[in-house]
Amino acid sequence: MQETPSPPPNQQWQSLFFATLPPELRTLIYHELARDGPSVVHIMKKSTKQIDFVRCRAGKCEMEYNYKCCPLPCASSGTNRPNLPPFLLSCRKGNIEANPVLYSATIFDFRSFQTYLLASTLLPPHTFSSISSIHLKYHFGYRLWWEDPDNYVKRPWRDPVWNQVWDIIKGMEELRNVIVDIDAYLEYGKLSWETERDLFERLGTVKLRSGGERGFVVRVNWDGDGGEGPDEGLGRGTFRLVRGKVAEYW
Repeated sequence: MQETPSPPPNQQWQSLFFATLPPELRTLIYHELARDGPSVVHIMKKSTKQIDFVRCRAGKCEMEYNYKCCPLPCASSGTNRPNLPPFLLSCRKGNIEANPVLYSATIFDFRSFQTYLLASTLLPPHTFSSISSIHLKYHFGYRLWWEDPDNYVKRPWRDPVWNQVWDIIKGMEELRNVIVDIDAYLEYGKLSWETERDLFERLGTVKLRSGGERGFVVRVNWDGDGGEGPDEGLGRGTFRLVRGKVAEYW
């Protein structure tokens, strides 16, 4: 992907598709085309200025956290180009016009919070804002503060990337489904209820559009400590918390 903006597409008034069909009817056609498009697209960061889209070929996509040395099984063979009709691959104006429909019908799997942040700057705003389903992953290590306060403590709620991502998600008006997998290395196998409250505070400000099949789900790889408050009190009840399970995808 290039940083410089692309020139506007040719209006192609000589095409009967654009000259005779009203926008409403063309949108209905794009919705029909989206039924044959990819259901899951993995987005990976290639460099500080590039991302890559990989179409998922698996019927059920189970993600591994150690993706840097374990390639995606669904991307191990064949092309990674999405299954799109030839019209959308050859006609730039049609592709741009259909993007909001196609993006709203696709689950976007971001390999990291940094990848999501980069995608939000590279994709056109109207295209990015049309995304309705995302899957995010976040990994961190946590040790008690008195062991080594300078080197070992990583609190996500103090991570600028963590906070920026949730600020952007709050502004995605078409978002209906969010799954977040939080994979933590924990010295003692769990977090206190107070620490979880701080961890999930920013998530409690996210409000999704209704109509999503999954809604807002947060999956963590640790159990609760049975402390002061119930899971329902975390995040102000805006998401469903699933403990001890992060690998299964949708």
